[in-house]
Amino acid sequence: MMEALRRLLDEPRPGGEPPVRRWEVVLVGLAIVLGIFEAAFEPEVTWRPAAAALVVVLVPTLFPRRSRPLVPVLVIFGLQSAVDGLVWITSEGTTLVGVTFVSSVIAAYAVARWGSGREIALGAPAVVLLRLVTDPSDELPVVAALVSSTSGSWSSRLASSCGREPPADGTVSKPRG
Repeated sequence: MMEALRRLLDEPRPGGEPPVRRWEVVLVGLAIVLGIFEAAFEPEVTWRPAAAALVVVLVPTLFPRRSRPLVPVLVIFGLQSAVDGLVWITSEGTTLVGVTFVSSVIAAYAVARWGSGREIALGAPAVVLLRLVTDPSDELPVVAALVSSTSGSWSSRLASSCGREPPADGTVSKPRG
């Protein structure tokens, strides 16, 4: 186990990351505009100025995702968790708009794709812990199901946390497709 951890921590960054391209700048600009519109017109968003500010601050952090992938992960997930925690404490609703969610997914992918072993070892737990801090039942139903202390198997805890009833016979059905 220690040898595997040591190998992960010693893993260098993959080389040859491409520079920021023009189409990426256009997509980031479009994402900011769409995120502001979503923050302004989505009925479930309670703190509209905070949601719009999150979009304006978080989406451009995707530019250094290849050269410094840990920075976008910590900034995006840290700010989202802090603002969501404040909203969760003070009112009902959300400040997360689809654009900030997509940027967090891209940042999490980037740390695994472009990060060194140390960045991956710091980034992956940061993603899970920062999202767990706000509201584990909404944000991470799988983690909440596995951590919960309810009785039964993991599949029944997972099914109950997702709002589904587990099969009576305990079998797990295969997904279609």
